[in-house]
Amino acid sequence: MSTQPSFQALKLIENYKFSFYDALIINAALNSKCHILLSEDMQHGQLIENNLQIVNPFFNVIGYI
Repeated sequence: MSTQPSFQALKLIENYKFSFYDALIINAALNSKCHILLSEDMQHGQLIENNLQIVNPFFNVIGYI
């Protein structure tokens, strides 16, 4: 197991103020070349590293506008 993902996650924490576990999830998505990450807990519409967008799958369902 490499320590590189942990260091990359720490950089995300520093730049975006994510929790450690959210940063690990986001880092895994970035390393997997994902463009969309579904999460009801993170900020809907946030763009990470100009490549990954956070999307709340319940955004329209629960009346966020």
